[in-house]
This record gives sequence, C-alpha cells and structure tokens, in this order.
Amino acid sequence: MTQIDAGTIELGVRERIGERVRELRKSATLSLVQLSTKTGISHGHLSKIETGKANISIKALSQICLFFNRPMNYLFQQEETHFIGTYSVGEGPEKETVIQLIKDLRISTDNLMSPVRLEAEQVGTATNPIEYLRKGLIHIFMDDLVMYSEFVQDFDIFALPFIFTSVEHQVRFLESSFFEEKLRAPLLEEGIRIVNPRWNWFRGAKWVVVSPKPIFSPKDVKGCKVRIPDSKALKRYWESLGANPVFVPWEYASEALNAKEVDIMPCFKVHIYPMGFYKNAKYVTEIGSAPPALCVAMNEEKYQMLSPDLQAKLASTCDVAGENLTALVAMKNKEYESLTINEHGTIYIKVDINPWKAPLEQIKNQMIAAELLSPEVFCEIERIQPELPPL
Repeated sequence: MTQIDAGTIELGVRERIGERVRELRKSATLSLVQLSTKTGISHGHLSKIETGKANISIKALSQICLFFNRPMNYLFQQEETHFIGTYSVGEGPEKETVIQLIKDLRISTDNLMSPVRLEAEQVGTATNPIEYLRKGLIHIFMDDLVMYSEFVQDFDIFALPFIFTSVEHQVRFLESSFFEEKLRAPLLEEGIRIVNPRWNWFRGAKWVVVSPKPIFSPKDVKGCKVRIPDSKALKRYWESLGANPVFVPWEYASEALNAKEVDIMPCFKVHIYPMGFYKNAKYVTEIGSAPPALCVAMNEEKYQMLSPDLQAKLASTCDVAGENLTALVAMKNKEYESLTINEHGTIYIKVDINPWKAPLEQIKNQMIAAELLSPEVFCEIERIQPELPPL
C-alpha cells in the first residue's frame, strides 16, 4: 500500500468518525461547548474531530463513547447495522403485526434496517429465545414481559391473571418509576433494551380457558392438566385451584392439546382460531382479565450500533405497530368467534370471575415467602390502582 493510499484511508476514517460524533451531539441537542464541558475535551479539539481535521486519540474517542453510551466501533462502522433476525411464535394478529413491522422498518429506513422473521425451528425449540437476544444471536424480539423473568425475577408478576384491574392500571405500573428502576433498568444491565415507546401492544381483553368439557368454576379444573408457560407464579396459581400445571412451549400448545398431554388450554380469545385449539376443545370459558402488554425488545449492543435517526424510526414504527395490533385483535376477536361458533359449534361460557380471582391473595403471600417475587412489586401495583367510580 502506498503512502497516498494510507493517507486517503486515514482521512476517510477521520471524516467518518467526525460525522458520527456530530450526529450524536446534534441528536442530544448539545452545542460543542456543552459537549466539551461534559467530556473534558476542548471545544477546539471537538470542532476539529467533527470536521475530520484532528489526529484522534483513543482516549478522546473513549471519552466521547462513554458519554454517549456507545461502543467504540460505532464511530468506525461504514454502514448501518442490519438486523440478522427477529423472532416470534404462534399464528394470528401478532404474527401479522410482526410481518408488517418488518416491512415498515425496511421502507422507513431504505432497507438499512431489514429484519428477517425466524420460525421456532430455525432458532431451536429447546432454546430460550431471550438468551439468544441477550447474546445478540437474534437482534429483536416481541412477546410477553413475563419472558424476561429469567433475568429480572419480578417480571414474573405479568404471568398472574387478575393482578391488574384494567389496562389503565397496568399501563400506570409500566410507566411508574418503580418499573423503570426495578425492572427495566436491571434488564438493560443484562443487555436487553425495551424499545417500544408506549405501552400500546395488547393481544386482546378476553382471557379464556379452552377445554373438551365445560368449565364453570375453579372446582371443574381440579385434577386437570393445564398448559402453562415457564412461570413459577402461574404454576402457583393453577396449583392453588387444584390443577396440575404442565409447561409446554407455545409453539407446541396445539399438539399438546391434540395428544391429550394437557386437558385445558388457558389463552387469549384471539388465539383460539389461528392456533386451532377449537379442533380438540369445544368449550371456551370466558374468565376475563386485563391483557398483558407485549413489548418489543432489542439487544443493547446492536441497538447502540444504530444511528440516532434509526433509533427514532425504530421507536416510531413500533408505536404504529402497537396501535395496529390492538385494533387488529379487536376485529379478529369478533371474526374468529363467529367462525368457531358457526363452522365448528364452539360453545362460549360466561362465568362469575370472582372465584377465579379469590386465590390471588394466597398466591401473593406464597410468592413473597418463597422469595420468588418481591413484596415491593405487589405494594406498588396496589398503590397505583385507579380509584373505582362511585356507586
């Protein structure tokens, strides 16, 4: 390599670093003087860095990256990072929403962000996808908040039915300083960032129990094998009703019901038709519960490799997708119920939900005593509960 070639490369690197630093500073709405104060780098030197005229030291780059919480290779990368994979399981509105989210991201970023949706068999059915996300083997993920309980224990609170009195109650908790400090921040320390800017991803308001026999009260589930996700809190709930909880990954839920490995299938109403539960279970008991919020999460290292502009586009696209999902679920709930009743003779049963809620206090005390959930999380949820309207 000639000296001229080396000089040209060096100039290109300096200019690229300068563009990145200027981009970060402007996105933070900082002047050169303000950035100088915060990093300890002189105003004049920062100006030269941004214009590609400075001989940049590793120390100066480290100070800049430390302030903006960016990996150093962000300043050197020539192109934006492309997502190599996203992951979600199951059929229905959630899958449709993820597919549309991928399309919208590609369009809004001119293909600089181009996720590829992976099916369960591509990831490995025995593998926890959240561990893949944490390690950066997949970059972005959408699912229930309870999925993160492996890394931050109190996320298991989202597995319990009736823990929130309404969607408003749940959103209050999710927007609280408690959630930010005790759940969201520790999850970020594990390398996972929640990226949806608003809590508007919901999969429907009807929690149901699908079964080959009619279910009217908790006494009807005694001795029954009930499918659950991998949640200690939910396991305690069903055990308190006398049922036998069986962990089955969601992608195998239909097979488990068909093979009679489970007797009853708790799910949300919107899942009954696309997951085919109606084929092996004629009765649907509408128990009701505030639907858990879903979240879009991203590997933090990969997130920090995105420019501020792409980070903003990711947030805005997720926001629109959440609105679309909630609207789509409301529409599909009506459509699917009509299909299952008219074409397959499914019977929907409405019941008194109070007997289903009754064990909750016992569950709280058990979880706290076993140190599976903190007493603080229950206290905060109760503290922010909306006041009931006057009679």
